[in-house]
Amino acid sequence: MATLLVTAAELTALPQPYPTWPELFGLPVNPSLVVPGTLAAAVLAGAALDGLCFSSLWLTALGLPTLFVALLSIQTLMAETGGVFWGGLLTLVLGVVLSLATLLREALRGRVDVLTTLGSETG
Repeated sequence: MATLLVTAAELTALPQPYPTWPELFGLPVNPSLVVPGTLAAAVLAGAALDGLCFSSLWLTALGLPTLFVALLSIQTLMAETGGVFWGGLLTLVLGVVLSLATLLREALRGRVDVLTTLGSETG
């Protein structure tokens, strides 16, 4: 959900809640890169704990590129090579897709749990 909020703030004319990027250990932290990367790391850890199932496989397939692009974008941004920086947009797009996939999985899990519970009570 945080990825969707950061994306909404970045892509609209909403005022930023901070005048400059927050800092962590003296390094600037770009929320549009860190939030999707953190989501990807959490989804990958969750998929590893869930074991081998369909949802963990497709979330891993979405999480790995998101984490890779987020880390590469952070490194590129810190290197200050100049030119146009497209890593933030790509990271946000991948983060939104991963966030929506995660929300869909949780919605389907909730629906399956409710149907299983209802089925066991009536039978």
